[in-house]
Amino acid sequence: MKSSSAQVVDTVSADALSIALISPDEQNRIALANALAGPEVGLTRVYSQYPALDDVPRLTERNHDVIIVDLDSNPEDALDLVEGICACGAATVMVYSVRADSDLMIRCMRAGAREFLTQPLTPTSMAEALVRASVRRPAIRPPKKTGMRSKPILMLTTEGLATKKEEGKAAGATGWIVKPFDPEKLLATVAKVLP
Repeated sequence: MKSSSAQVVDTVSADALSIALISPDEQNRIALANALAGPEVGLTRVYSQYPALDDVPRLTERNHDVIIVDLDSNPEDALDLVEGICACGAATVMVYSVRADSDLMIRCMRAGAREFLTQPLTPTSMAEALVRASVRRPAIRPPKKTGMRSKPILMLTTEGLATKKEEGKAAGATGWIVKPFDPEKLLATVAKVLP
């Protein structure tokens, strides 16, 4: 594995997911960075090479919520990296590839990856993966004193009626979104209901 080469992309708000992207391939980095664009996402660090396994503890000390690893540049090095990250940290590890190879997917799962994304990435598939990651991340703020549960419940419905919203609240829903919805609205709603 090569030594790491990282750059800070931008600062993010406290509610945004902190994301590190690891991809030796420039075209893949650009495509993924474009898929990650949005107010509730903070691409905070981009690595243009796979970090050395000795550098994994430093990588995980940065407390990224999500670490996305490109599999296509060197699958063996990428899988070693995924396994090291999962062993050292609490970040949700996502991998992406142009191949939807079942053997590779199984190896990623065994290494600890939580999401397997295939290119071309759609905004919806990326938004759904990030929503799952946001639910898994540790609380960044103390829980509200309103008795909110440790895991928020988001109600998705095709009806915008106030009676349906009240029924959802009575059933324990802490958030509400009406279908159809765009990925940005979904991420913004999830950010509002997280503790």
